[in-house]
Amino acid sequence: MYLEYCLRLTTLVNAEVVRIRDAEQKAKQKRNADAKSVKPISQLHVGDTVVVRQPKVNKLSTNYHRASLTVAEVKGTMITATDTIHGNKTLNASHFKRVLGRKVQEPKIQDMEIDEQSPAAQTQHDIESTPNESPDAVDGPAPLTRTSRARRLPSKYKDFVLK
Repeated sequence: MYLEYCLRLTTLVNAEVVRIRDAEQKAKQKRNADAKSVKPISQLHVGDTVVVRQPKVNKLSTNYHRASLTVAEVKGTMITATDTIHGNKTLNASHFKRVLGRKVQEPKIQDMEIDEQSPAAQTQHDIESTPNESPDAVDGPAPLTRTSRARRLPSKYKDFVLK
């Protein structure tokens, strides 16, 4: 009988300790979950240069497209980036990566108005008339080819005459 009393007493004490510890652990888990659930604020601002994520096609493709875009509008995590070639892209901020130290190059000749009789206009006309030939290809050296190993006939075939 004494043994039953001791077991009941320890069970009641242990149950109370377990309830207290359980409440403490649940509060701790809630604090950690609340701290992690806060999404960090996007670090992208209007005017930043960014690159956009592209789908993985094969193992050699890069994660981001090489063309850089300029952020035009930021609305929460929704980012609109523009480019003269690709136009507007509106995606979540997770699809963009800021590029530091790289400026977007815009075509300079199209922005200027060129007089038709000026030498610059004639040069522009010459460039437009030969789009397939680049000036670097004409003046630069021919591209180097890879060397290949010297091919020899296997020794077991040296008695045969090949034509």
